[in-house]
Amino acid sequence: MNGYDIVNISKRKIDKLKISEELEKNLDVEKIKMQMFEALKSGGKVYAIKKNKKIYGYYIFKKERKEAEEFMKSNMIEKYKNKKLYVYELSAEYFVYEIDCFSEKIKKKVLSQMKENAFLNECKAIIWNEDCYIAEISKGEKNYSGFAMGLSLGIVYGLLFKNIILGICFGIAFSNLLGWTLYKTSNDDSSAKKRS
Repeated sequence: MNGYDIVNISKRKIDKLKISEELEKNLDVEKIKMQMFEALKSGGKVYAIKKNKKIYGYYIFKKERKEAEEFMKSNMIEKYKNKKLYVYELSAEYFVYEIDCFSEKIKKKVLSQMKENAFLNECKAIIWNEDCYIAEISKGEKNYSGFAMGLSLGIVYGLLFKNIILGICFGIAFSNLLGWTLYKTSNDDSSAKKRS
C-alpha cells in the first residue's frame, strides 16, 4: 500500500499523534483528537493510516448498545428480539486523496482487525456506513482465516504467560471459536433493515 501502515491508536498515543500537513489543513485536529478520545473512552477502537511516522487518515469506531432491530438481519431478529446488543459503529473516517485508490484494501485490513476485536469484546456486529457485519455461527462453512487467527492469538497468549502448552490450548480453543464464526453483511439479505 505504497508504504502506508494501519496502526491501532490508544488513549496514551492520542496527544503524541503527528498529523500530516495534508490532513491538518483540511481538518480541525483538536476536534479529531477529542472524537478519538471519546470513542476509546466508550470502549471503541481507533485506527490510523500512517506513513513516515505521520497520520494520513483515520477510522473511529464507537462501542454502543443498540436494539437488535436497528441493525440486525431479519432472519436473526427472533433470537435477539427486544435485546440491546453491543456493536462497534464507524463514527468518523477521513483520509487524504492519495489513499483513495486503495481505500478498499485498507477497509479489508481494518475490518479484519475489527472482527477479532468484536469477537473478543462480545460485540455482535460492526456497523460500517451502510454495511452491517454480523457474527454468525456457521453450521457447515468454515472460516479458515478465523482458525489461523485463533491459533496465532493462542500462541501469543502462551508467549505472554511463558507457557507454550497453555498457548497451544488457548490456540485450539480460540481457533475453534473463530473458525466457525463468520461475519456476513446485512446486505446479503434483501429483507435486511437499512440504517437510516
